[in-house]
Amino acid sequence: MKRSSIFLTIFIISLLGFIGCATLNDYKAKTADEEEIKTTLVKYFEARNNYDIDGVLSYIHEDAKMMTGGLDRMVLSKKQFSEYVPQGYWSRAPKLELKSPKMNVMGDEATVRVPFMCMVSGQVFIMFMELVRENGKWYIMSNKY
Repeated sequence: MKRSSIFLTIFIISLLGFIGCATLNDYKAKTADEEEIKTTLVKYFEARNNYDIDGVLSYIHEDAKMMTGGLDRMVLSKKQFSEYVPQGYWSRAPKLELKSPKMNVMGDEATVRVPFMCMVSGQVFIMFMELVRENGKWYIMSNKY
């Protein structure tokens, strides 16, 4: 292999590795709305990773439908979610690291596609989230993965 081909291959692999390491915190918001949504998601997942149930619930809309579970996925209302989570689900759940998202904001509604990595297995999954702005604050309306 020519020297230039080897250099190009190493450069491309390094670039892909760098891109794959970008996290939600690294995301450069294009608008003020995106920055607010980013802040909401960062705080929500910080609370989730710290098993702070009250913190998690503070970012979920009263009418939300939240997916939870591993292979036995369920979609729960906020009330059902608040009763299910403290029973130990997240105390067994691995921490998640969010990668750079794709956001689509339409007025007071937003859809977000956010890759996340399970810190135990290293596997990357995709979560789809819908958010709504109410009384000046963004809330999570649903999540699917």
